[in-house]
Amino acid sequence: MQAITAGVFSAASDIVAQKLSSIQKLQIKRILLKVLFGFGYLGPFGHFLHLMLEKMFKGKKDTATVAKEVAVEQLTASPWNNLVFMIDYEMVIDGKKTLDASENQTKKGIPSSAAHIMDGIALSSLQSMQFFWPVDGWVNHQYVPLQFRVIFHNLIAVGWYLLRLQPALLYFKFSLSNFTENEI
Repeated sequence: MQAITAGVFSAASDIVAQKLSSIQKLQIKRILLKVLFGFGYLGPFGHFLHLMLEKMFKGKKDTATVAKEVAVEQLTASPWNNLVFMIDYEMVIDGKKTLDASENQTKKGIPSSAAHIMDGIALSSLQSMQFFWPVDGWVNHQYVPLQFRVIFHNLIAVGWYLLRLQPALLYFKFSLSNFTENEI
């Protein structure tokens, strides 16, 4: 069940993201790759992570135990998941050979100034994650029953994905129109 819902939420967030970014025709291959990532990695990983944390902390819900669970999750699973997501998105979904954002965007014809702004958006996203996801983890471990934790987390992740997408969409919708044809 966790894998199926993770796949569905991954697909839903990508479909909404494609619609918000004014893509005329949905990229079905990209959606299917996101479904596979959710189904094959996010769901099972989240399921076993929460089972492990539940066993490790013996199901206790006191403030100190929940704080430890959140700390363990944020110091181990979060960095790992971010790395796996970035590699999956860049190399599998986008088919890039390298993770250097500015190099890849410049090759696509996006001006290097735009690539640097996108790098800034990525840095901003990483910085804000340090404050957002621990709160999600706290609510998840404190109030959500074990069998619904992956679903809750994936639902919040859809919102996060779309929220973090907005600066990039706004930048490309309004700022790229200022470049001349030769610069793009």
